[in-house]
Amino acid sequence: MNTNTEAYIGLLVQIPLVGMFIWFTLRQNKDFLTAMEKRDDQWREFLRAQTESMNSAISRIAEEVQLMGRELSELRGRNDYSR
Repeated sequence: MNTNTEAYIGLLVQIPLVGMFIWFTLRQNKDFLTAMEKRDDQWREFLRAQTESMNSAISRIAEEVQLMGRELSELRGRNDYSR
């Protein structure tokens, strides 16, 4: 009977340790996932800002190309009449 009691006492001592280990693991996992979510939100915001910047730059380039096309067309028109 003494051996069974010692086994139960050993088991009762281990249960809180296992519980603390499980709690620590879950807490660490929660903190990690929170940090990952924050990082992902920052990355999405960066990509959104970069996309807006690139779209704006491409629009300005398109406007410049159109303007240059008009100017070239006007120059060609002038050269045709001067001959």
